[in-house]
Amino acid sequence: AGTPGVDTVRQYLMHLQKFMSAFDYTKMKYAPNLLDKKPGKAITRLLAEAGSQYALYLHHGTPDIAEPKEEGVWKYNADTSVFRDTVSVQLPAGNYVAKWYNPTTGEWYSKPVKWKQGNGNHIFYTPSFTTYIALKITT
Repeated sequence: AGTPGVDTVRQYLMHLQKFMSAFDYTKMKYAPNLLDKKPGKAITRLLAEAGSQYALYLHHGTPDIAEPKEEGVWKYNADTSVFRDTVSVQLPAGNYVAKWYNPTTGEWYSKPVKWKQGNGNHIFYTPSFTTYIALKITT
């Protein structure tokens, strides 16, 4: 409370909660081993219930916690450049639907993309985004 930018953080967390509510996330686990290709400088996280639902999050920024001025205080630097990233996710055979999400606005980027997948990697190309983006993949 009273910290500059706190309303922006609250709004962002509300949008991220909206995204995660689109999943039965209690069945999901952290699954970095399913990411075959990811952007080198981005923080990339994947939660998965293999063969059913996947939540991918890409984030460009860096925490700076080397010299905190006070205990528990740290600085964060978001990279506000415009990005277009490529990721590859290992998926088992099945029918899938994927849709990109904008955590800044709380809006979906476009209509869902549907495809039939054989066992193996599927390459995803992000739309243009600033700082962070999320992807919902479901069967």
